[in-house]
Amino acid sequence: MWTTFLSVAAGLASLPLTRAFNNPPGVDIWCGKAYRASNASFNPGGWFEQPSYSSTPLLNLKVRPRMSIYLETDAKGSLLVDTTVSHLVGDPLPVQTSTNYTDQHIHVNIDISADKTPIASITNYTLPLDITKAEIPLSFDDLTPKLTPYTITTTASLSNSITNTTFTTSSELFYLPQRTDGGSATRIDHRTGMLSYIRNQSVTWTPIFPYTYYGTSPVPSLPSTHPV
Repeated sequence: MWTTFLSVAAGLASLPLTRAFNNPPGVDIWCGKAYRASNASFNPGGWFEQPSYSSTPLLNLKVRPRMSIYLETDAKGSLLVDTTVSHLVGDPLPVQTSTNYTDQHIHVNIDISADKTPIASITNYTLPLDITKAEIPLSFDDLTPKLTPYTITTTASLSNSITNTTFTTSSELFYLPQRTDGGSATRIDHRTGMLSYIRNQSVTWTPIFPYTYYGTSPVPSLPSTHPV
C-alpha cells in the first residue's frame, strides 16, 4: 500500500503544477489554491465521480474479519458480513425492486485458504438481505499462525430469486504468531471501531482511546511510548 502511495506521490511531484493542480498558467498556488489577491479562484478539479444509478438493485456483499489481526493466543474469532442492497455499488440482484429485502435470505459458503490450498470452511450459513456487520463465529483449530495472510473466499447464492445467481467476494485474514521480542501489537475492531493493544507475553487485549498522537520519549525516566 505504501509503495503504491509513494509512487503516486512521486508521479504528482514530477508533473508541472498546472497539470497537477489545474491552476491556470501564471497563477501561483498554495495547497492547490490561488493565494494572490490579483488571482481569481479556479476549479481545482480532482473530485470523485459519483457512481451511476442502477435501476436494478445491487448486492454489495462484503466479508471481513472482525479484528484487523488475530494472534495465536486468541481462542476464537469471527467474521463480519454485509449483505447491503444499493442502487450505486455492487452486483445485479435478481429480485423485484418492490421486494422487502429483509424477507429474502442469502446462503453463504466461506472458504479459508493459504497459497490456494483449502484450510477451513464455513458452509451453508443463511443471512437476510440488506444487513450490515452480521457476525459469524470463526474457529482457529485448523489454522497455523503465520506472517502472511490467509485468503477468505465467500460464495453466496440467493434463495427465491428470479434466476439462479451466485455472488463471490474475497478478503484477507491475519492470524499471527505471538510476539517474542518484548514488543506490542494493536488492532482495530471493525464492528465497533475500537482500538486495543497487547504487550509482551500478555494474552489479554486492553482497550485504548487514542485522544492524541504518540511518540518515542528521549527522556529515560519516562516510558518509551507515551501520549504527548
